[in-house]
Amino acid sequence: MCCFVFYYEFANFLNTSGSMDLALAIRILREYKHFTQEYVAIQLGVSQKVYSNLENGVTRIQATTFYEISRVLGFSMDEIVRFSREGNKVRPDQLNPISNPAETEIKMLYQRLENLEQELKQLKGN
Repeated sequence: MCCFVFYYEFANFLNTSGSMDLALAIRILREYKHFTQEYVAIQLGVSQKVYSNLENGVTRIQATTFYEISRVLGFSMDEIVRFSREGNKVRPDQLNPISNPAETEIKMLYQRLENLEQELKQLKGN
């Protein structure tokens, strides 16, 4: 049900005029991250020209592509939409970035390793 709601809201967003175009918001966030169009295109598995058409509004952004772009930029789709709607009130550095899943997993593994080392020290001490 949540996916349907999101797609419905996404479709409504595309059909209404917000304070900023979604494609423009994506471009601003890409530049904020210091990513080139070519870099994002490579991450998406498309040509730079195809990505440029998305970013310039020549090609309409599909929900699945929007999801992939959000992952590359490191922001949730909700945050990008919020930025596009409230861009004049919200700066890119005020958005909540999504965490890198690999980075989160690495931190968890290090914490687990530390716990196991402490447990091993306790067992050796007894």
